[in-house]
Parts: sequence; C-alpha cells; structure tokens
Amino acid sequence: WPHARLQPTRPRIAKSTPPLGGLATLWKSLNPLEIPRRLRTDHFEQLLVAAALAIGAFVSNMPLGGWQVALAAYVAIRTHVHLLPTVFASLLCLTPVAPFLSNAAIFVGYVILHASVPDLATLVPSELTHWQHMARVPASWLIGSVIVGFCCNWIVLPIFERLFRLIPVRG
Repeated sequence: WPHARLQPTRPRIAKSTPPLGGLATLWKSLNPLEIPRRLRTDHFEQLLVAAALAIGAFVSNMPLGGWQVALAAYVAIRTHVHLLPTVFASLLCLTPVAPFLSNAAIFVGYVILHASVPDLATLVPSELTHWQHMARVPASWLIGSVIVGFCCNWIVLPIFERLFRLIPVRG
C-alpha cells in the first residue's frame, strides 16, 4: 500500500549550471555573436528575436526625447527577450526616420483628437528645431505615437518572423 502506479512521481532534478554573475549576464545579453546562435537554435528563439525587434520598433515611437533606448533596454530585460535587437530596433527614433515617424504620429493623433486633418503648418516645422516643434503638439504626438508604434510593431514582427524562418534550424 499504496499501489506503485498511484504514487506521485518525483521529477529528477538535473544539475544546473551556476547562475551567471552581473557582468557575465550583461556580456551574454550584449554579445552580437549570440544572436545568430539563437536564430539557429529553434523556431521559438527566432520568434523571440523577431519579438525583440518589434518591441524596439514600438518603443522608438514614444515621445521620450532620446530616452527611447533606455526604455527599450528596460522593456527587453523585463520581458526576457534579447537586449541587442530591441535596442537596435529602438534606434529608429534617430535622425533620418524620426521626423517622419513623429509627424505621422502627430497627424494620427490630431485626427483622433480633433476629427479633422491638420493644416500643413502644424506638421512642417519652420524655423523651430525638431523638439521645439514637437513640444507644440504634445497630446496629438502622445496619442498618435502609440498607434503608429503598434503599426510599426505589426509591420516588423511578421516581416522578421518570416525572414528568420528562412534560416535553417539545427536539428
């Protein structure tokens, strides 16, 4: 008593590797050679790297004035995705792309808030710097950046997921 088949089986505890220290963990998350290894591991790892890129694309649209990279790093650490692709994708907020994304966010936010199309003077900065221009329309920019961020997320995730599926997985 009790019957052998009715006894709960105890899972065997495998010997685990010792936890990495702070610098070793940081190096592993910043190591660019780790990304190709993870892409060749299995399809779930490919999806995680694609999700990291999509998270970075979403965060890059937030009106944080240069703190997008720090927020992307924080979100990558909290969601346990690879840090480097997330930070790389969050760099969409830099100069060549930033005016287009922020103007698209202002346009979308203005249409949502005011139910009309903004005039061209609202979108095109004249003698103001980029950040001075963006400070004039904070509510439109904030609301529109979330929507444009989700659109970037929906564009980036399927594209990179399909691209990563082309990489052969080690069996």
